[in-house]
Amino acid sequence: MTARDNRWQRPAEVPLDRNGPTDVPFESLPADFTERSLFEWFEARARRDPAATALVDRTDRLSYEAVRRRSLALAQHIQVVVPPGGAVAIWLRANAQLPLAILACLAAGRTALVLNHRNPAGRIVSIIEAARPAAVIHADAGPYRASIPDGIRSIAIECSTRSAEPARWDPRAAVGPDDPAVVLYTSGSTGQPKGIVLPQRSILCRIRQVVTAWHMHSADRFLSLNTPPTIPGLTGCFAALLTGAVQILGDMLEDGAGRILALAEREGATILVGLSSLLGGFLEVGGETQQLRRLRVVRATSDALFHDDVQQMRTLLPPGCHVMTALGSTEMITFAQWFVPPLFEQEERKLPVGYPLPDHEYKIVDGDGQAVAPGDVGELVVRSRHIALGEWVGGRWAAGRLLKDPDDPSKRILFTGDLVRQRPDGLLVFVGRGDDQVKVRGQRIELAEIESALRAMPEVEDAAVAAAPDGEDVVLHAFVVSGGTPPGERQTLLRTWRTSLAKVLPDYMLPSTLTFVERLPRLASGKIDRRALLEGEGRSIGS
Repeated sequence: MTARDNRWQRPAEVPLDRNGPTDVPFESLPADFTERSLFEWFEARARRDPAATALVDRTDRLSYEAVRRRSLALAQHIQVVVPPGGAVAIWLRANAQLPLAILACLAAGRTALVLNHRNPAGRIVSIIEAARPAAVIHADAGPYRASIPDGIRSIAIECSTRSAEPARWDPRAAVGPDDPAVVLYTSGSTGQPKGIVLPQRSILCRIRQVVTAWHMHSADRFLSLNTPPTIPGLTGCFAALLTGAVQILGDMLEDGAGRILALAEREGATILVGLSSLLGGFLEVGGETQQLRRLRVVRATSDALFHDDVQQMRTLLPPGCHVMTALGSTEMITFAQWFVPPLFEQEERKLPVGYPLPDHEYKIVDGDGQAVAPGDVGELVVRSRHIALGEWVGGRWAAGRLLKDPDDPSKRILFTGDLVRQRPDGLLVFVGRGDDQVKVRGQRIELAEIESALRAMPEVEDAAVAAAPDGEDVVLHAFVVSGGTPPGERQTLLRTWRTSLAKVLPDYMLPSTLTFVERLPRLASGKIDRRALLEGEGRSIGS
């Protein structure tokens, strides 16, 4: 890249498995992999070895044939109750039923709106009301059925998969490569959650990258601490199912580190994906990590991974286990990745996020949209046909902030908001964000959504949220203007606000502190001065 070269840059040809498991045999995916449907690939794999184990959780174990039959039975039910072009919301826990339900929607040719069951019921119901799906798939014995809004069909997954052998599946019914396939919900800058629409082509492209980098094969046992409502969880899960591997499903937050370690040992986990902070949680279980002795690849899901984090991680892992880090988001899936060499040394504490991946083009630009000089910091802009289609709005998808490439209508352009710089060796370093988005416990969130929830609380005149660094993560601090509240009533009101927020926001979006302020300091542009809030300006009322 020459100085101030504003053309789209193609990634250098760096092997996806550089520094990784190059000595592990695996079966490469075919050249036409992204041109056929995900369910078509899954059915071919299921027919190849029907008795092999496909999905495992703490209580259930399903073979490839069982998953194929149950997902097709559910697909037939979906086609009856959901009209063509309709969408189906999936409200299930992180167990074997969740990927089965996604497979069924794709086989039926319906868009799957995958909800995160960890979110408060109030938040999920508001997403369902805004998304307008034709039906919701839920667990028959779960608490969700009563919360489904009126006018939306209810599909109990247990009942819908207990049918006789379904009719032969017609590949023409499946979601097409460039049609909306899966919608994942993230925090939104408008104050409401936003649904990111992924075409099947994007998912399959990432699966191919994962399989090639990890040398994934049928003897692997894949354990993700990120559930399928996230990009790493979704693509890792289906990479396992399309290569004949076993997908192990567990929930670190619900099951705890001890049970997850026991599950990893029982199933012989070989590939693990999760936040570095969650991986570090294994240390709390007496330092006993023999349960991880078969791991050969670990993918740490954090944009800001530090050298010390990886060194600590390696103390938990068996010798020769490869550690990967990457840069991605729901919209761009994954843009850069690499295996961190065991002896990698650098002056900075923060590790690079990786080499730019093929199937994308990119620029690093300044505030005027012009390419920065080599090595300078700028916003990452990505052009590809393998990124998201747009956003799900009112029952259909719209482009949102993704732009259609004027030179090639099959490609889309995303201004990521990620500030990066590229080293002379080609590795990208994540510097931070150029907007109000932050990442908390692996989840990218918009401060505006928390502020919107606060402004809806009783007695709140205005509100702002600021993020303070805390190691690789951040801590959220909320500041509230409520001039009419007598000092003696503030603590009661704070407790009321915290209780109300917990009903509409997931736990990772809840502020650590709530502080009364007389006013919100602002910059000359009129925007809230979050730095001044953190430094105490305007905090004369106290908390």
